[in-house]
Amino acid sequence: MDRCKFDKNKTGWGDSEWISARAEILGFALHLSGLSLDELRDITLSVPAQVLLTGLLIMADWIASNESYFPYKEEFIDYGNKLRNRVDGAWELLGSLSKWEPDIGSSELVINRFKLAPRPFQKDVESIARAHHPELMIIEAPMGEGKTEAALVAAEVLASEHGKTGLMFALPTQATSDGMFPRIREWVKKAVHPEEGEEYSILLAHGKSRFNREYKSIRRGNWNVNSEDTVIIKEWFTGRKKGLLSDFVIGTVDQVLMVGLKQKHLAMRHLGLSNKIVVIDECHAYDVYMGSYLETALSWLGAYEVPVILLSATLPPRRKLELVEAYRGTNRVSYRDVLLPEWAEDIRYPLITYLEEDTIRNSAPKASGRSMDVKISAITDGKIVEVAEDAAADGGFIAIIVNTVKRAQHIASLLAERSGWGCVWLLHSRLIALDRVERESDVMNMLNTGSRTEFANRLFVVGTQVMEQSLDLDFDAMITDLCPVDLLLQRMGRLHRHSERRRSKANENPKCFVVDGPEKEFPEGSKEVYGELQLLNTRMLLRGRSTIRIPGDIPCMVHEAYGGHIKVPKDIENEYRKAEKEAEVVRSRKEMKAEAFQIRTPKNVSGHCLTGWLNTDVADNEIKAEASVRDANGALDVIVIRRLRDGSLHMLPWIMGGREIPQDKIPSDIAFVISECKVSLPGTFVNPGSIDDSIGRLEKSNTQMLNIRRWYESEWLNGELFLILDENMESRQLSKTVRYDRNLGLQVVN
Repeated sequence: MDRCKFDKNKTGWGDSEWISARAEILGFALHLSGLSLDELRDITLSVPAQVLLTGLLIMADWIASNESYFPYKEEFIDYGNKLRNRVDGAWELLGSLSKWEPDIGSSELVINRFKLAPRPFQKDVESIARAHHPELMIIEAPMGEGKTEAALVAAEVLASEHGKTGLMFALPTQATSDGMFPRIREWVKKAVHPEEGEEYSILLAHGKSRFNREYKSIRRGNWNVNSEDTVIIKEWFTGRKKGLLSDFVIGTVDQVLMVGLKQKHLAMRHLGLSNKIVVIDECHAYDVYMGSYLETALSWLGAYEVPVILLSATLPPRRKLELVEAYRGTNRVSYRDVLLPEWAEDIRYPLITYLEEDTIRNSAPKASGRSMDVKISAITDGKIVEVAEDAAADGGFIAIIVNTVKRAQHIASLLAERSGWGCVWLLHSRLIALDRVERESDVMNMLNTGSRTEFANRLFVVGTQVMEQSLDLDFDAMITDLCPVDLLLQRMGRLHRHSERRRSKANENPKCFVVDGPEKEFPEGSKEVYGELQLLNTRMLLRGRSTIRIPGDIPCMVHEAYGGHIKVPKDIENEYRKAEKEAEVVRSRKEMKAEAFQIRTPKNVSGHCLTGWLNTDVADNEIKAEASVRDANGALDVIVIRRLRDGSLHMLPWIMGGREIPQDKIPSDIAFVISECKVSLPGTFVNPGSIDDSIGRLEKSNTQMLNIRRWYESEWLNGELFLILDENMESRQLSKTVRYDRNLGLQVVN
């Protein structure tokens, strides 16, 4: 304590009543611990221990100060039976805590948990987990090979071996988290073995979890409630600051990245993850900004000895080195010019890299034998619709994956003009939550369940990057914008995913058409999303290729693209070197921007004391916090409603028949449905660098056009912003005109 500088005036340090109370509390604590004051002073706490004890103290304070558990009493409560009875009564109301103790047995868990014949790499993952108990595992395997099942098996084994009692499964997006939630829930039911009356808490952790229908259907309440379902939502753990204390958490990777973000009550987030196995899916998918937070988070998880499992189909070797060294607690340095160690250069595939007692090892299991040759063809932008219709001429489900929402909307419109919206489905981030959840569910159902003839003979699914990450989609043919090669390979992994499926003669063999403009040009918006360097690398890697073998070509192509092994033609050498310099400038800028909001790594905490470690100008606001771990440039979420000429307010026409919404009372019966009509405004709709100004202008517009004060008494509508459309489904606000269309979503008109 003496080494930590703090302002005594802010602690009540000299107050006589506080001195007396502090002495009383300290004396009682010493009595309970059996320690003397001198013995206590001799104890030196590590920085990680200080954080976790802080989190436990906050948790205890929140429980003790909850008047539902500890009703206020004026009479004195002594330290005898009355206090014990009071504590026991509070625990009974809160619910006694169950502890997950995995029963891993000695047989293959893939068979027991998933009723699947394990593939070679899945067997190897389980074997390594059982024999070596690694602190860190990196699993690289092809798309569709069962990495999720392998990770869950490893998590169960490692939880047993390391004495951990929970799981955090982190995914790139809300959509992929929603898609993973039912799979994890089913696994949990098989992985827990509760005694009579025991139950375990589960949490879907992202900003729109309340819209997930399966999550909403799970019973809420205290433990020890008679029910056949042993997995529930524990009410006390549903708050945003307490959610990670749940036993099993499925959510966006933001929940892990925020371990490194300066914000109030950060110790609670650290506490929530400290006793879990942490699985991070698609770990290659995070840009430089998010990657910086990931490295900081890994350094803390390593300090807490939290086993971490990283999953990827395509992980560049230098990135693998950065992640391993972050977990080991190595001070962050630039590895761009460092000679890679042998284990990082290993191009065998699939590959399991694991850390055991500070030694890094690789294991290369046999491939499953599943392989496909994807025919590659380059097309120009103007040929997309023609090629898509030709591919589906005799029936087929065709994916068109592009790099921007605006581009996806345009292509979907062109296809719909010729084939009708019944054959065209659009997936992107600018759909209201209600439309997006239903549409993703419908597409998954049409593509992956039963006979396709139950739904349609042909289907065009147009979308953005959400289609390349974790979703189990199976297409007959694909058209894709040029993108970094690791992401291109991810997209191709959605081709012929289910080998047993019958396909039309034209689509018996997988085909991928890559949209690339004339020399030195790229698809619209692509450079803004990915930068020019990796687009050039992909273009050169595809030059002269007629096929790509999946998974055989994956490691070599990724190593070439990110390892500096590409031979640059002389005619574009100047352009390429300029792109390299620009990429380095962008990387440095993003790293500096990210580090401005990050806590220090455990080894670099100043003075080995937590005083001042959270000093920052970042507001204690969950929306801003999540934006701070993503380089989102200030996106805003708004609820979309309509205002007719007579001033009446209505839901969108296809939702509850465009029902009128009363303005003079709380719309209690439909408030939740209204809240599901939320959409993210695009960055161009928000004043650059001034999200607070944009929020203020929206609030002013809402106040002028709406009389909805009573709405804010609803838990679903409190504090929300509204985008008010006219009878033409348009709105002119914030100097922009936008339109919402049921098929296309939110469009910026001008």
